[in-house]
Amino acid sequence: MATVRLFIFSLILFSGCNCAFGQLQDIGTLPIAMKEISGIIQDGKGQYIAINDSGNPNELYVLSENGKLLRKVEVKNAKNKDWEAITSDRNGNLFIADLGNNGNKREKLVIYKVNEADVYQNSYVYALPIEIKYADQKKFPPKEKHLNYDVEALIHHNHKLYAFTKNRTRPFTGYTYVYEIEIQSDKQKVKRVDSLFLGSDKVNNRVTDAAISRDQRHLVLLSHDRIWMISDFALGKFSSGYIQEIALGHISQKESLCFNSDSTLAICDERTSLLGGKLYEFNLSKNIAHIDSIRKHEVFIPNPKFEDTLNIHLDLNIAGEVYFEIFNHNMKRVDFQKIGLFEKGQHTVSISPKGMINAEYMLNIIVGNRPHGFFVKRFKEIDWNELYNPTDTVD
Repeated sequence: MATVRLFIFSLILFSGCNCAFGQLQDIGTLPIAMKEISGIIQDGKGQYIAINDSGNPNELYVLSENGKLLRKVEVKNAKNKDWEAITSDRNGNLFIADLGNNGNKREKLVIYKVNEADVYQNSYVYALPIEIKYADQKKFPPKEKHLNYDVEALIHHNHKLYAFTKNRTRPFTGYTYVYEIEIQSDKQKVKRVDSLFLGSDKVNNRVTDAAISRDQRHLVLLSHDRIWMISDFALGKFSSGYIQEIALGHISQKESLCFNSDSTLAICDERTSLLGGKLYEFNLSKNIAHIDSIRKHEVFIPNPKFEDTLNIHLDLNIAGEVYFEIFNHNMKRVDFQKIGLFEKGQHTVSISPKGMINAEYMLNIIVGNRPHGFFVKRFKEIDWNELYNPTDTVD
């Protein structure tokens, strides 16, 4: 029935659209073997490694840059109960999330860790299982209002894995929960560390995959007809970031995405009798430019000339920690301090740089991970001790 609804919505959408794929660019057709694609990553060669979901073989599929099947690789000691996501780290490891849990009944959930290099060298590989349980799930299944233990999205970030739930609550709450998973532990209870409210549309506000950019600045969540790009979040606290909801102009059973670069996505949908089975590309450049433009104006210095203290105005779009650092004319850092942790909104703060002599300096205000550079000048009537004992040195 869900597939029929998607088909009808697609016909309506296409009839009012100049392009059959909305904002998506069609870059290839997936092989029949990938008709139930549920996860995809791009490898270091520009190719893709993908998986299918429940009812399919326990296999990895290597695809070309336009979606052609290059090879199949069996994962010997794993079962495809319901593979729903795949991600990778920077050490050459793949993580296959057997976390599909439509009825929220499963008590044994597994993430399979595989060496990526083995995928290209052999027709089969062996996996290291990481068994998890949700620390806050007490009943299998829980009451309908707590049906939020199905996962179709997994990322690797800061040496940990993060799983994003596909909300199935009744009535629908619109919240996606985030669970943090340790890679080193082969059996663990995982805790909820964050939650994201994505909207009250129970059809199109459910998360079906996730990906994080290589520069670790942007997280993207996928659903059937839209994505959410979350930028400049605090470490592991994705809800602290700036969220842009982006309509794709196209509806289908999209369950896979990854970054091709820091500004482009690859997105796949499952194949039905008349729709899907495609590999698309989506360009995030204008959305990244939007967040960059508003963040340029977060810091203002009303008077760059100071004696002992310097006033700084903050107008933050995102909560975060703020630091300052000062460089002399030789670009040697002479001071570095944390100013504080600030919530979203306007703030006025004063800083007192250490060891300043009368001179011009470059001041860098760091908000989260974004630098804001200014030239400032320290000028003060100096006494003889300061004149003959300059303190402009590197800490």
